[in-house]
Amino acid sequence: MSTVAVPDVGSGYLEISEKGFGFLRTPEAHFHPKPTDVFVTPDTIKKAFQEYGVHGEVRVYPDADHAFFNDTRPEVYNAPAAQDAWTRTMGLFSRTLKS
Repeated sequence: MSTVAVPDVGSGYLEISEKGFGFLRTPEAHFHPKPTDVFVTPDTIKKAFQEYGVHGEVRVYPDADHAFFNDTRPEVYNAPAAQDAWTRTMGLFSRTLKS
């Protein structure tokens, strides 16, 4: 059985799943998923936020599927989760963005 070396540090776009874990997507793959993406646990995300002074939160919507915000797809749309995500996003923007 072979083992795959996983880097401790990477750069790219962190895609956080509905279950709270993430995958680091890289510019070399145009940020599309690939088998070598770095897996990131929820605890690792929270620790990195604390270590680097990132004021953020990871919100998990356990009853929401991927694309839960897409109201044109009734099979995945989750109105309560979408409303909560929208409210939190707008709150973040109003607290952190300057005009």
